[in-house]
Amino acid sequence: MSVEEEGTLEQHPTESNTETAGTPKIRAENLTKQFGRIVAVEDVSLDIQSSEVFALVGDNGAGKSTLMNMLSGVHEPTKGQIYKDGQPMNFSNPSEARDNGIETVYQDLALMDDLDIATNIFMGQFPRTGFGPFQIIDWDETYERAEQIMMDQLGRDLDIKTEVEFLSGGQRQLVAIGRS
Repeated sequence: MSVEEEGTLEQHPTESNTETAGTPKIRAENLTKQFGRIVAVEDVSLDIQSSEVFALVGDNGAGKSTLMNMLSGVHEPTKGQIYKDGQPMNFSNPSEARDNGIETVYQDLALMDDLDIATNIFMGQFPRTGFGPFQIIDWDETYERAEQIMMDQLGRDLDIKTEVEFLSGGQRQLVAIGRS
């Protein structure tokens, strides 16, 4: 991606996106987003392979956030198509994108400093036990699953009962990623 002088994003061919490495995990084809007469993103295409680290860099106003908001269901594209594993996807809200494994971790991590790692990871989505209206939070499952997320998926051995206020900036980002 590069930033053009007008503040729009344009993808330039690179070795990684011109090689055929199978079906991309996420593909965006010719995404455009307009807000009235304002064109925030124009004709952006990209492929993201499974296990690939993808960075989007550009000046303020270049359309980075708008592009990410289209991919994560915050905004519907005015034109273009998003694919996941080769299948066309249309997300009308972030929950639909999240259900398909796509979520954005924002710069403001929205963590609660006075709560522990596990509680921050599962806030609003706690594992529950019981039936019908008689459900309660399953704290054993919450801590077990939080530990699995931090260790197995993120490769970090943090004490999940540590309050977030005592974590470094990088560790706080990991908690936000674990939540997503």
